[in-house]
Amino acid sequence: MYVLTGGKLVSRSQDEIAFLNATIRRLDYDIRQLQMIRARHVRRLNELSATTACLPREVLTTIFEHALDRNPNNLHGCLLPLTLGAVCSDWRNIVWATPSLWTCLTVSKTHCHPDMIQLYFQNAQNIPLSLSWHKIYTKEPYDDLQRILRHKPESLSALHCSLVWEFMDDTWSRIYDILSIGLPNLRILEFGEEQSRDEDTKDGILPLPSLVRLVWHGPELPWTFPLENITTLYLTWVYSDLGLRALLECPKLEEFHNILPVERDPSDTRVAQFFHRGDILLPHMSSITWTYDNTLGTKFLLKHVKVPSLKKLHFEGVGPVPFAEEANIAFLRQHFLASLPHLVEYECDVDILLLPTTGESPRGVESAIRSSEPHLPNTIQKLQVNIPRPDDIEYPVTVLRQIFDNLKLTRENPKASFVLPMLKELVVGPIGQWSWLGMSSWNPSITLGNAYPAFLEMVESRREGSSAKWPGACTQLQNLLFDKVGDDWSVNSGPEEDADEFQMGLRKLIRGGLRVEVRTDDDRVMSWEGE
Repeated sequence: MYVLTGGKLVSRSQDEIAFLNATIRRLDYDIRQLQMIRARHVRRLNELSATTACLPREVLTTIFEHALDRNPNNLHGCLLPLTLGAVCSDWRNIVWATPSLWTCLTVSKTHCHPDMIQLYFQNAQNIPLSLSWHKIYTKEPYDDLQRILRHKPESLSALHCSLVWEFMDDTWSRIYDILSIGLPNLRILEFGEEQSRDEDTKDGILPLPSLVRLVWHGPELPWTFPLENITTLYLTWVYSDLGLRALLECPKLEEFHNILPVERDPSDTRVAQFFHRGDILLPHMSSITWTYDNTLGTKFLLKHVKVPSLKKLHFEGVGPVPFAEEANIAFLRQHFLASLPHLVEYECDVDILLLPTTGESPRGVESAIRSSEPHLPNTIQKLQVNIPRPDDIEYPVTVLRQIFDNLKLTRENPKASFVLPMLKELVVGPIGQWSWLGMSSWNPSITLGNAYPAFLEMVESRREGSSAKWPGACTQLQNLLFDKVGDDWSVNSGPEEDADEFQMGLRKLIRGGLRVEVRTDDDRVMSWEGE
């Protein structure tokens, strides 16, 4: 009897416990539901209280699009949609419903999860995506990308690759396999700064019919890329003969950069053979950037490349120009520049601009520099003068003074030595420390010194010389840019009386409408107010 009674008691207790557990589960469920409802109301209250609550959805979308960093070298810019979507539910709904916010993705060894790659391609919907592939060594991300593109080959518009020499063979082979899929909307292809290969082992032209911009770093330029539609070509460290061959292979080329071309063995005749081909006519070319050096490649450019529509010409120097190049410079002045009737932007080193063709040393007597005859096209609106790092620290001051004197307009000679009646912007390139702006760079002992007065007089004449009362009136100088000058640019001058006079004069010009800017070593451009 006791056992039976005990059994009933146990059974009853178990039923009570089960009932209580069920009640607790139901209450827990109700609490979770109430917490979710409360959280929803809290989020909604926060959204309504936010300063952006009054902005229409379209305005927020536009703001988000402007905030998107499309720089392929920014390893964290691709995370912006995820960051914005985590702020609140309203923003998340906007971000997830805006395909344009998902069109830039950087994949690196820390951000290469296959779900993230898939998410971007999925949310971009039908908009082709720009992909930056940054030093990926493992095989899996390549396989993931290839799988996606086999399913949607039209979903890629740009591919920026930064690879490393130690892994070049494997990574180039994997990239080549991806490109071989056939990407009909791929317009931009870039291989980054550490790209370098000794030979091209792939055959056949890649099926990239929309490719218009190609960036390549390394001595061998693969001819597997379709070049017939290329309009922009950036080459760095490419063999000189291959750079010239590219000019022949790209009939629609509009913008060409050939930086630090590599010379083969002196006995190699591949560049010399181009001189037997005659002239190359590039009717669409509007911009050239070229490393000016004493090589057959530069000589061929000056004498046999015809670019009648050229608007921008940038000669990047690799140091002081040797006397052996005087013949090239003479041809540049007398023939090449004279054949550019539409040139509006010109950049070169001071040696190219001022080197006399009389055999005298450019480091010598100022009268030899002054003897340089006018040779710049009158159509130039922007002039950039770069100063290489010389051994003689007084040289930059002398050169700058000559440049400013040659650009100065006077009532007696309103055309100046360099003429340039349409000049609107003057850029003075790296010089070292600009003591009068307090900037640090290569050599702390380099200053403008006695170039102060010439600088101010030149700028004032170029501002006042636009007046109709002047004979031979010129376009008014509007912008001054001091380039690559270091991070600190607060005013810490040399001689106090010179600094004060200079700053007062420059402030007066700024108040009159002149724009003065400084570009630091990290490419930040800031306005100088002389404060």
